[in-house]
Amino acid sequence: MPERERCYLWATGLMGIAAFQAELLSWGSDLSYPGDRATR
Repeated sequence: MPERERCYLWATGLMGIAAFQAELLSWGSDLSYPGDRATR
């Protein structure tokens, strides 16, 4: 299986986890993980 296909399947699996999807959507337009918002 090509690496591209494995990456797609892996990312799709992560997006199926509600807590991960909520965390990702909470980032907004930050380019990298925004870290602990409690310290901002």
